[in-house]
Amino acid sequence: MIRASRPIEGLKFRGASADPSTVMTVTGLDTLTLVPPMRLGRLLVERRRTRGLDLVTLARRTGGRYDATVLTAIEAGRLALGDEDLGHVSDLYGLRAEPAVRPRRTRLAIDVEDAVTDEHVHLTHRTGSDPDEVLIRYLGLIVALRAAVPGHPVMLRVEDLIVLADALWLEPDEVEARLTVLMTNPRNRLGRRAQRLSRRTVIPAAGILVAATEEGLLVLDPQPQGPGPGMAVGPDHRGTTVIALARRDVPTVGVFAARSA
Repeated sequence: MIRASRPIEGLKFRGASADPSTVMTVTGLDTLTLVPPMRLGRLLVERRRTRGLDLVTLARRTGGRYDATVLTAIEAGRLALGDEDLGHVSDLYGLRAEPAVRPRRTRLAIDVEDAVTDEHVHLTHRTGSDPDEVLIRYLGLIVALRAAVPGHPVMLRVEDLIVLADALWLEPDEVEARLTVLMTNPRNRLGRRAQRLSRRTVIPAAGILVAATEEGLLVLDPQPQGPGPGMAVGPDHRGTTVIALARRDVPTVGVFAARSA
């Protein structure tokens, strides 16, 4: 039986007796899979055909867990799988899945081809709604992907800020300002989100789904290892950690600065 994406264990619901500083409410982004369903489906089809297998044969190998109809729906991207099923399906098809978000370089992109036209990926951000939930999920993933320490400055790609601004219908400087505040980890909001996200299952080849917006899917795509263009970080002579976002062919969006501990 398929288990769809569900709330992550440990999230607390708002209650009358709860301490507001320790409560993280469950949102659509907390239940959203990290694996884009359409991308996963295309990978599965390619993998199955490369191995010369048909759906009936694969279904038999599951011992009744999935039938050919369910596998067809998964390959078509019509099912957003929970972490447990992602593990089973990736094993079945011979794809590499990781039971936790591990350090790697990524690039944020808006996937228009797999935009929110499918009912199985619910729109998690609409124009005019609070963008901070998307930004905190993005930042939580970046912290997890870089094994960074919540509350410390995080080096970001200028291109990522521009993509976030486009997807959320904001100016880049507003995105920068909001991320700067979220980086300070108020009420451990970023720390708890990064911890939850770090335990989720991912399939690196499919990218990591940040959010579904009216502009398309926000996806962190894997990048080759090595130093990225246009990023610099280092302490200046005043003892301040400065995160500079600059690139020769992209306008500078700004500078994040935070006092060193």
